Amino acid sequence: MTNPYEGIIQRARKSRSKDIKNSYFLGMVPGKVPFPLLIPEEFLQHHFWVMGATRAGKTSRFNYALAKQRIQRNDGPVVFGDLKGEDWLFHALKAIAE
Repeated sequence: MTNPYEGIIQRARKSRSKDIKNSYFLGMVPGKVPFPLLIPEEFLQHHFWVMGATRAGKTSRFNYALAKQRIQRNDGPVVFGDLKGEDWLFHALKAIAE
């Protein structure tokens, strides 16, 4: 059984909408009616800053989600620098790449 996020990612990749198909899913925006947070692929051509408190989940919620989807798309090489050296992240991305 896949998790709900995997289902959203798969549906987005198969979307008829070019804007949705070429976007990356980063999670759900909370609220009365939660909706998916998608960033367009063109956004990755620019610098961006992910900010949050220590242990807020920046790596697992943003960096991992983005790297995972880039690897799964198999559009080209992915170089991932993890300055904290988290074991789980290395092994998770390695398993996805294999």
